[in-house]
Amino acid sequence: MENCPTCNARLKGNRICRRCKTDFSRALEAAEQAQAHLRLAAEAYSDGRFETMLEHARHAFALHRTGTSGHLLACAALLQGNYHLALSAWKTIEKGRKPDARAAAQRSSSVDDPSANRNDPPT
Repeated sequence: MENCPTCNARLKGNRICRRCKTDFSRALEAAEQAQAHLRLAAEAYSDGRFETMLEHARHAFALHRTGTSGHLLACAALLQGNYHLALSAWKTIEKGRKPDARAAAQRSSSVDDPSANRNDPPT
């Protein structure tokens, strides 16, 4: 976290904002714990322990909902055959993305699909 979400002051690595005195200790601790669970999930994947991977991915996503943790949770759920959870995690992350990022993703997918090009004259 570079800027305080409360007053937008630069944090410079501090856990308490110098301007508004908001304490981010717990939020930063949660983010650090989430990173640890992401590492453990990746290790579990490497070892083929997909149930353990899913457990750590769930913890990471619950602690800090980021694109990385959401995508990892979706992948872990797919590997365990939990399609409902995979779709739910994916939708949660996609809903949280900025609109311009979604538009860019749609544009890039339409480039791959020539039938999606709307500038072509009708045949």
